[in-house]
Amino acid sequence: MEIVARALGIDGASPAPQRSILERVAASKRITVSALEAFGAVVADRDGQEVVRILVYNERGSSHSHFDLGIDGKLSKGMFKAGKGSSGLFFPGSLPKPGEIWLMVEGPKDACALHGLGFKACGLNTCEMNAKYARLFRGMRVILIPDRDEKSAEGFTKTANRLLGVATSVHLVTLPAERTPTHGADVRDILAKQDGESLVRQFIEDAELISGSSDSPRIEFQRITSQKLDSGDFAQEYLVEGVMVAQQPMIVAGPQKSLKTSVMLDLAVSLSTCGHFLGRFKVNRAANVAFMSGESGLAIIQETARRICKAAGTQLSSLNIIWSPDLPRFDRSDHHDALEEFLVADAVETLVIDPAYLAMPSENAGNLFAQGELLRTMTEVCGRNGVQLILAHHMKNRANPFEPPELSDISWSGFQEFARQWILIGRRERYEPGTGDHRLWLIAAGSAGHSGLWVLDVAERVCTRGAETVACGYSERDGR
Repeated sequence: MEIVARALGIDGASPAPQRSILERVAASKRITVSALEAFGAVVADRDGQEVVRILVYNERGSSHSHFDLGIDGKLSKGMFKAGKGSSGLFFPGSLPKPGEIWLMVEGPKDACALHGLGFKACGLNTCEMNAKYARLFRGMRVILIPDRDEKSAEGFTKTANRLLGVATSVHLVTLPAERTPTHGADVRDILAKQDGESLVRQFIEDAELISGSSDSPRIEFQRITSQKLDSGDFAQEYLVEGVMVAQQPMIVAGPQKSLKTSVMLDLAVSLSTCGHFLGRFKVNRAANVAFMSGESGLAIIQETARRICKAAGTQLSSLNIIWSPDLPRFDRSDHHDALEEFLVADAVETLVIDPAYLAMPSENAGNLFAQGELLRTMTEVCGRNGVQLILAHHMKNRANPFEPPELSDISWSGFQEFARQWILIGRRERYEPGTGDHRLWLIAAGSAGHSGLWVLDVAERVCTRGAETVACGYSERDGR
């Protein structure tokens, strides 16, 4: 260029501008800079080398790691954040929404290439999607595009099985290239051919519907050998020390007007703030909570939650809790779908439904099998989304209402059998109207082995200037 410049009589010709690392990586991977940027790409430093850094998302749809791309060495293939391993998915900013069509490929580069063509595309971290990510594609049409090699084909077959019954439909694209044992052609290889874009678009349009992806989902039961059971790590995690185990359904039961809702609100606030449940029981880690109450009304929920927050030294506005005055119907599949969307939208970990009787049909209340089916279905809806279900429920009238309650006092069929852990509330003495002083029993127990009986004293106060709480007082009696 200097020789040409002299021949043309151009003095001081500027050298060609140096391309940025984004431009160089995009050119080497046959994708556009804008597509990289859509996947969160920024320029970063890795061990003294300039790289392009892409966001990686976990099973709850949150960015938790990154993936670095460079020009030379191992970075030309890409490397995950140190210590995170190859964990996560690649999304172009927005996460999938029910009703959308998403393409799924191996790695971020093919996903970027498809995004550049106007498709919604997700990149897997390998050729096989972990089952925990399937929930992100609920209610969507998913089109799988494996590379043309045996390993990728095998991995995408497993991916398809994990999406069956979750996605609305699952389709498979077979790229127009010879299948090889390894390093088969990928989307960008086809795009590089003459009329490559037309070929890719046509094969996506002609994607084959995988059998069982719509009306007959494939059922696959877990198989765990005795050796795996013996050597595996199945330790239980206590969210609330000695009171509540994570990922096990819970019943909170008590007679009428025994502060069930108030106790559950205190539990929700404690989980959100990683504080102490009832001012006593330590919460081991914070959790995202959803509180659905169809009985008290938002005004009562607001007033009670404010008093509890004040006693806990926090503000209601600062809590990571989603509130709803609506309750799902346990017997309605459309309510199941709506609930899943509700839970996934805010990565909910603990769902409180208050009360259970308003969420269930009135018929067959005494039928153990019918009730069990409804409760199992709702537990499955929550379980496949990693959500713990807590139900508020009532007790039967007892001969002595001031004795400590028992599990057998819970009303209706199925609930006693359903509960894997429970909190039971009962009055120790008759409530004196106008005092705001409640003398209660509190029992917390479960199949994990925790069990305890406490006396619980709650003092509620309301002043003319607004709601104000006197911190609840708690004491043990006779070592219990």
